[in-house]
Amino acid sequence: MSFETDVAWAAGILEGEGCFSVKRGGIVIACAMTDLDTIQRLQEIMGGYIGKTVVRENRKDCYPWFLSFREDVIRWCVLLLPYMSMRRTEKIRELFTYHETHVKGRPRKNAAKHGSSGMYTNHKCRCDICSAGWKEYRRKRLESGKFKHGTTGYALGCRCAVCSKASRESKRERDRRKRNAVST
Repeated sequence: MSFETDVAWAAGILEGEGCFSVKRGGIVIACAMTDLDTIQRLQEIMGGYIGKTVVRENRKDCYPWFLSFREDVIRWCVLLLPYMSMRRTEKIRELFTYHETHVKGRPRKNAAKHGSSGMYTNHKCRCDICSAGWKEYRRKRLESGKFKHGTTGYALGCRCAVCSKASRESKRERDRRKRNAVST
């Protein structure tokens, strides 16, 4: 199966049986089912780990699965978000907010917010919200005229001849410096 199909399958399982939450100062995606093969496939696709089997009298064994490594949780939340219902989308957005404002359970100072240019450029977040925020920032900068052609314009989306030439020359200069640094 393709990766996109696997993501959609995982989203369906987590929509019905999953949990997106903050636990002990960290963010977690969890799922528990009585079907071990389904849990094992979820682990193959998303990673994470299968916890200790829960055995109850007069009931089927239950197999818990968890994904708790912060970067993996955020990456998977971004991938799963388009497939989720409004209720799950709100829970995922709560995880994003917690991730932005806390470091290892402690409030983060001067945290970048989703949709800001800093989240897109400095934190390399490419979610829909941050991409739209970056596009809006570039549009406003270009319209304001507060940039100099031939310096920062190309990075902001200006494709005039002056900005294109300056960008090419800048790249050549960086490449030349890298070659000189390697040869010395």
